[in-house]
Order: sequence, then structure tokens, then C-alpha cells
Amino acid sequence: MIALCLCLLQAPVATVGDTLWVTRAIAAPSGSVLRPLPWELGDSGTTLGPPIVMPRPGGFTVRYRLALWIPGAHQLLMPGPLLVLSNGRTDTLPAMPVIVRVASVLPSGTPDSALSPKGAASVISRGSTSPVPLIVLCALVAAITSALQWRWRRRPTVRNNAGPPRAEQPGPKAAMLRAWAAAGEYRTALDGWNAKIDAILAERVSSELADGVAPLREELDRLRYAPAAPGRLAKLCEEAEHWVDRRGEGGGGG
Repeated sequence: MIALCLCLLQAPVATVGDTLWVTRAIAAPSGSVLRPLPWELGDSGTTLGPPIVMPRPGGFTVRYRLALWIPGAHQLLMPGPLLVLSNGRTDTLPAMPVIVRVASVLPSGTPDSALSPKGAASVISRGSTSPVPLIVLCALVAAITSALQWRWRRRPTVRNNAGPPRAEQPGPKAAMLRAWAAAGEYRTALDGWNAKIDAILAERVSSELADGVAPLREELDRLRYAPAAPGRLAKLCEEAEHWVDRRGEGGGGG
């Protein structure tokens, strides 16, 4: 038969309205399920939430949280839970008698008729609504803003008389193009010189400059993939290099 272990936890100085915990330890075989029942206390008190079931070695622990409104010793009857065994059999456990003592919050030794409630507390005045703090804050912000503006206007002006840096021409360096031409890679060198000519024309945007180099560019485009004598390609490299050297250093139109 299932053994019952009764245990009552109660604060030694519990008073009316305090939260009390009433605990019951129940032995049960492994695989069982415990279902506690609600506890109705009537006019003497009320439960504070549903019961709590906690498993423990060899069974369960059931805890009820309640509060009592009447001082004195209360003989209560904790409802017996339902125990569902692993084989499906249900067993209703007997209720557990509990004695709970609750002390009064009123002074002891004085009849209730002799007690009188305290007077109403005085009205608490609201805080000051003076605009002085806001005015002081606005004045402080205005002073800081004025100081920052004065400091900004007094900052030294840095002037750059060197002018904007000259954009570097795209593609390989001129020395590399000359080395390619010297090695017989004329067409590769001509592509590089043609790119530098395009960059100079895009920077200057001068119709006179473009008209002056138009014949050279037309021949460069025509001989890019067409067969040509190495001597003619070498001559074109020299002409393109000469034009870039003159116009690339800020020279006039062609």
C-alpha cells in the first residue's frame, strides 16, 4: 500500500494576509503521475495560484500557496491528489488535516472596540513647476553654441597655392613603352602611346589639339592590326612619344 508522509511548513510568526506555504510529501512508485486538486478555503482565506507539483526521489511534493484573513488556529483539510500509476490504475489519496496558526496584525491585549484607525495622512504637495531650471538650461546651451561658433570663425584658413595635382597618365610609364619599342614590340608600345594621347585630349578638351593629332591617331588605328614594316612602326612610336612629351608637359596645340 502506498505510504503517506505528512509535512507542514509554516512561518513561525505568520500574520493575517501573509503568504503561507503548505507542503505535502507523497511516496509513489516510479512512472506514476500526480494530479493535485484545487483547495477551497471558504471565507477564512484563499489560495494564491494553482498547486505546485515537484518530483523527488521516491515520489512527489505538493505545495499550496495560500493566505488567511482571520487570526487564530485554523483546522484545514488539504485535498487528496489523484495518483495515476504506470499500469493506468487511478488512486485517490485521502485528504490531509492541517492546523495553521495565524497571528493578528492588531495590538494584543486591546479589545477591538477600543482601537481606532489612524487619521488620514496629510496631502503631499507636488513638486515645483518653476521655469527657472529651463531658462538656465537654455542660457547654458546658447552660451556653448556661441562659443563654438566664435571658435569656428576664428580658425586659421589653410590655403593651397600649389593648385590641384596633375593627373597621372594612364597605362605603362613612358620608359616602359620605349623599352618595348626597343625590343621590337612596336604594336604594344603604340597601344600605350595611343592611350596617353587619349588621356591628354580628354583633359585639355581642345579642338585645335585634337585636329593636330588626328592624322597620327588615324594611322595608329589603321596599323593596329594591319601589316606594316617594322621601320614604319618604329617611326610611329617616335612620333607618338614626341607628341606626348610636348603636350603632356603643358604644351600648346598641335
